Amino acid sequence: MNEDNFIDTYKLIKLKGELLCLLIDLKIRTVSKNEKSLDDVVKFMVQWFGLQHFNSSDMDLVKIISSVTSIDFTTFFDLYIDGNIELPFKETLGQAGIFVNTRVDTIPDLGKIELKKNNVIAYFSENSPLFHAGVKKGDKLLSINNNRLIASYQLEELLDSLVVNGDNELMIERSGLALLLNIKVPGRIVRQFSIINSIPETEFQLEVRKKWLNN
Repeated sequence: MNEDNFIDTYKLIKLKGELLCLLIDLKIRTVSKNEKSLDDVVKFMVQWFGLQHFNSSDMDLVKIISSVTSIDFTTFFDLYIDGNIELPFKETLGQAGIFVNTRVDTIPDLGKIELKKNNVIAYFSENSPLFHAGVKKGDKLLSINNNRLIASYQLEELLDSLVVNGDNELMIERSGLALLLNIKVPGRIVRQFSIINSIPETEFQLEVRKKWLNN
């Protein structure tokens, strides 16, 4: 794993793990008619293995889940954990009365950029649009497309305003002088999810939601 994107990669892996646990929990609740959940699997593991370090493979986890819930998760693990199939958000969240919409979008991809105190650029990805535009580490970022950067927490919002494959303007300060740079930013295709309805439509969905949230 590249050192430059280690933290970002770790966050993505952690997030996928949390989403997988959520989906597995809802799948167990659905198939067991809301009698079992992922909590039962965790309790089983704590009772048997305690707090000792336990090295387990995916197949070990599949066997544990199966023994506790009588549900075979082999295909689920093959597709969504060992494979690269998109997680089944619509199908699984729908069991709890949460309905989502997905759409493909193109967002500006400036690469990784980090600011330190006073909006001074501390790091940006090699061969990124910033590099080709002539930006240097130590430059102070003043504005993006005439939108002034007052505090570093505004950076993400300003980056979203970049025009994909179009002309963008960055104003920086270097050695006390303000410089206006033109920058072209490529796009990155992403799939975005949004909740379109969170009201349970069936009694079963309502019961799943109650136990899911109360636990």
